[in-house]
Amino acid sequence: MPNAAAYLTTWGHDNTVPFPRELWLEVLPAPAAAYPSIDFLPLDLSEVFTAYLDGEVQLYDQVDVRIAEGKPYRLMLIGTVPADGDMWFVFNADSGQVMMLDIESPSLEPVNSSLAAFTDFLYHFSLFVDADTGSEGRAQRAAELKRRLEDVDPSAFADPESWWNAVIAQLSSAG
Repeated sequence: MPNAAAYLTTWGHDNTVPFPRELWLEVLPAPAAAYPSIDFLPLDLSEVFTAYLDGEVQLYDQVDVRIAEGKPYRLMLIGTVPADGDMWFVFNADSGQVMMLDIESPSLEPVNSSLAAFTDFLYHFSLFVDADTGSEGRAQRAAELKRRLEDVDPSAFADPESWWNAVIAQLSSAG
């Protein structure tokens, strides 16, 4: 995984927001390995992630959710999908997974097996966008990005309808 300087160079110093890594490590039951080595996240990454929030719930607030008759989830809000503020990226305080919560349905689906994997995915996505020179060769580059991300977190691609499969499909067809 990249070091802090690499993340900052890629995301931009003015495009990051601190997150309470040390506090969460201390008070949340998620395994330590679920956390990235950095204590910040990007503020805004194109079409895939934003930490700019509107509404009553604030960044890093705890959100308790029960889907149907299932067990309750203790989730920490870490961002949203830029084009849809009702699709929240949340950190599962128990498992360490990053999940997507559709607050309208409500429904919950896995995004990454850990916050560490999620930040690595955002890092590689940023590198992809920064290096983009147009539609020529983009599909091949998107396939290479997917292979790299599968090495980091294969579970993110287990469901053909997953968030990251949809992102890669959009990158492959964009032009």
